[in-house]
Amino acid sequence: MNKTLLYAGILAAILALVYFFNGQQKTTTMNIEETAFAFEDTAAITKIRLEASDKRYILLEKKEEDFWRLNTYYSARPDAIKSILNTLRKVKVLHPVSKAAYENVQQMFDKPLRTVQIYTDNADVPTKTYYVGGMKGNKKGTYMKLEGAVNPYVTYIPAVDGHLVSRYFINLEEWRDRTVFQYDNPQRDIAHIEVVYPHTPEQSFQLFNDGKALTIKKLSETTKDLPVEELNEAFATEYLQNFHLLFAEAYQNDYPHQDSIRKSMPYCTIKVTDYRGKQKKAAIHYMPINRRSKKQFEADGTAVPYDLDRYFAFIHKGRDFMIIQQYVFEKIFKQYTDFFKTK
Repeated sequence: MNKTLLYAGILAAILALVYFFNGQQKTTTMNIEETAFAFEDTAAITKIRLEASDKRYILLEKKEEDFWRLNTYYSARPDAIKSILNTLRKVKVLHPVSKAAYENVQQMFDKPLRTVQIYTDNADVPTKTYYVGGMKGNKKGTYMKLEGAVNPYVTYIPAVDGHLVSRYFINLEEWRDRTVFQYDNPQRDIAHIEVVYPHTPEQSFQLFNDGKALTIKKLSETTKDLPVEELNEAFATEYLQNFHLLFAEAYQNDYPHQDSIRKSMPYCTIKVTDYRGKQKKAAIHYMPINRRSKKQFEADGTAVPYDLDRYFAFIHKGRDFMIIQQYVFEKIFKQYTDFFKTK
């Protein structure tokens, strides 16, 4: 009798466990057609459209092998393009949605967080469309559903922790190319550089490049002429090469005090003209001290008036307002006397 009760108890426990785990099981076996999220041949992609639930969107159009147009007007960040292509190629199904969560997850796709459309061969109709819902409660996996599919799935990227929604970001300024100056071959491409320091005009200068030699000339009448033979040609050549590629940290077009910054005297202005006559200009201003500033006070307790690590900059004919870093741009913040050898 005791053995019978024991066996009955064991059987009941087993049945309870089966019932419990069955409730946690996936809704269905894997359906290949419903799980083909990954787009392996990213080289064939000519357009990508990402749309948020509030109808904001990002449109990326491939114009050249390494150049993508953003929302018709802007240039897209190369590293962001690399990231989204990598995401489209590597996203995989982790497992189906559990029965317990299935109904709630399906409701996510009534208004998905993202709609992802992938185009090839410059076609007007997407080759693949899928929807991105929310993330799992443990943030290990993201709910997605292919267009035309019945079931959603939990997706992931191997070796990547966290959810995937942030990889399909919609913020336009995060997608924009942050290049301030870029010349593939500065020695060949740049004809003239003008650097003006309004606070120390005697250090303002011009660099001329005729393709054979570099010449440095003063801009201020108060600056003493230095003998040409004392020009540090190696220093001047290195300076020119420093314009190969310079990036900003971020766009700040929503900064509320742009007008007051624009009206202030800049730290410096830099104009670069290429051999075709095309000019790029950056007006660089001190950034007021703020909570992100690493150094707030001098050793004697005096407040530091400006951020020592970052500046504001107006570029694109003043239309865009950006943050640049001293660490990146200090190599072009040179002064007139820096170009001449000291005895």
